[in-house]
Amino acid sequence: MTTLEQYGAASVAKARSELGTPYIYGKTDCEWLTRICAAAINVVIPWGSSEQWLDKDLPHIARNGPWPAGCLLYFLGSDSPGPGLPGHCGVNIGGGHMIDAPYTGVDVRIDSWSPTTTEGDLAFIGAIDIAQLGKALPATPEPTLYYKVPNMFGVPVILVQNRLCAKGLRIRLAYPGCPTGVDGQFGMRTSVAVKLFQTKEKIGVDGIVGSETWQALGL
Repeated sequence: MTTLEQYGAASVAKARSELGTPYIYGKTDCEWLTRICAAAINVVIPWGSSEQWLDKDLPHIARNGPWPAGCLLYFLGSDSPGPGLPGHCGVNIGGGHMIDAPYTGVDVRIDSWSPTTTEGDLAFIGAIDIAQLGKALPATPEPTLYYKVPNMFGVPVILVQNRLCAKGLRIRLAYPGCPTGVDGQFGMRTSVAVKLFQTKEKIGVDGIVGSETWQALGL
């Protein structure tokens, strides 16, 4: 399990924990979401989206990516303060989706985004990889994950789901409420995806993510 992946997964886990939070301007808005997701990995960023974007101490991602899960995304928004400056931001969760707090009357939710969008509120400006500044999260040991009720959840599950998606199993994980297939819950879909991965890798097929499966996943 690489440290950067762990930091990114921790940021995504924090964003997911806020799904359904009502939008309140200046309190639980898009900038608030990016700040608390950065704080989840002990990174402090400025208050506003434009201030975050202009902060030269934050590691900006090249315009053509890649955009890892957990990175912060910046868009023109409806109230951009000037040319090339963002008025909206969100947290990338992979698969062309992000978690953001859009506007008054809408709860924190999952939205789609594209780096090729050049017009409208979601005209893409760029991204910042806060994982590069993450600290104080242990990289090991990896827990043993398996299907049970209630489901196991958290950062390790997100790491496994992200890697399963990268291995071509997103379609097995995705469902209407979670188009990315990454929900942080080790449910039946994840168990099936793990078994399919284990079959492909010719390792013990039991749906359990133990040391052998962690290694096969490259984590």
